[in-house]
Amino acid sequence: MVRIPRTRRRYRRLTLQIEVEYRVGVDLWKAQATTLGAGGLFIATRNPFDQGTRLSVRFTLPSGSIEHDLDGRVVWCHAPGDEPASQTYGMGIAFDRPAGDPALVAELEALGKTLPEAV
Repeated sequence: MVRIPRTRRRYRRLTLQIEVEYRVGVDLWKAQATTLGAGGLFIATRNPFDQGTRLSVRFTLPSGSIEHDLDGRVVWCHAPGDEPASQTYGMGIAFDRPAGDPALVAELEALGKTLPEAV
């Protein structure tokens, strides 16, 4: 078995399930995000976009009333037919703001006290 070193993340990620809307150009989709951090999120979908695709993501955290609307790009994806087949289909999104969105960071810090950290 070959172990791949973990990438050190700048922000803690939380395991949660929230509905997100994401937009590429004029097209709009809805899906579930299963992990979220101030630097990005994972969108579970059987139809992920290619790496490098620019998009906007909109969501509200379960604990808040702020609607976050953030721009980002697809940094990796896992589509049907990719190996390993056991991995969840979807795409990892990195938000454009390198320091994180201040409102999102504050909400995640409060929410993080009640949710497990993603591995």
